[in-house]
This record gives sequence, C-alpha cells and structure tokens, in this order.
Amino acid sequence: MTSTASVDNLTIDGGTAIVTGTVEGDLVNNRGTLIVAAPGDLNLSGTINVDDIDALYAQFSDSVPEVHARFDLVGDGVVNGEDLDLLIHDLMAREYGDADLDGDVDIADFNRLAQAFDPLGTRGFNG
Repeated sequence: MTSTASVDNLTIDGGTAIVTGTVEGDLVNNRGTLIVAAPGDLNLSGTINVDDIDALYAQFSDSVPEVHARFDLVGDGVVNGEDLDLLIHDLMAREYGDADLDGDVDIADFNRLAQAFDPLGTRGFNG
C-alpha cells in the first residue's frame, strides 16, 4: 500500500506500507512493515537527490503501465513530466540544467554535462 495523501487511521496487517503523507489518527502495525518517506524520496534512501530523479525517469514509459502511487507526485494517475517538474522545482528547489544540484546553473554544470556526455543515454540523469 502507498499513500501520498493524509489518512485518518492506518492499519497494516502484514505486507508493507509506504507512507509519504501523514497519518492523522491511529497507526496500528500488525506484523507488517512501515516505511515513512518524505515526498520525493522515491528510492526510499532518506534523502532527495539525483537517484530519485533517476528513479522517476525509470517509471516513464511509452505504454500505459500500472502507476505506482509513490511516483505519481501530482496524483493524476500518470507518471510524466509534470511529476518531474514537481520533483525538481518544488521538492528539490532546483532548475533543469543544474547538473551538480548546487542550486544554480553555471559553468560548473556545463563542465559536468560535457564530461558526462552520453549520446546514447545509457548513464541516467546525472551521468
């Protein structure tokens, strides 16, 4: 089970629950696993970084697969560029082109992109 919204009460009877929202009332865990993650921590590492961008890109598809709610950041039933915009602009407070994720787009980003240039696209978002 995954939640990207607030819920009043949550009971886990076995299995795994990943909560990226809030539980307002009771939380009952009966032999299950509860993972609490910040919105945007898509790989559940505890931080929001380039690996989460790569994880989101990995969910993009030309077909219409089942959408995992953890990756549908805007909650529209589709994982696409809108979710990527929300992750990069709102949750990470960064801009496209900020290859080193230091908060600005400058010559250091250009140099990083030039060094990691991959015309076949085999190395992920940040080389």
